[in-house]
Amino acid sequence: MRKFLLPALIVVGVLVLWFVLNPPRFWLNMTKSVDMTSEVGAQLVDEKDCRGCHRIGGEGALKASPLDPVVQRP
Repeated sequence: MRKFLLPALIVVGVLVLWFVLNPPRFWLNMTKSVDMTSEVGAQLVDEKDCRGCHRIGGEGALKASPLDPVVQRP
């Protein structure tokens, strides 16, 4: 029993550090609320560099699907 305690504590410590320092997207989606406004959307597009892969309003790269349908949602 004791031989598993140290590795288990190390694994738990690494997971805690990961979630604190660089939380995964699914965790952020569950824990942080975001106001659904066009200003917040524009800020997220700039912050996450969405146009590096997607086209939005005719601007951006062609690596991934266009996000125009998402932008047009009410």
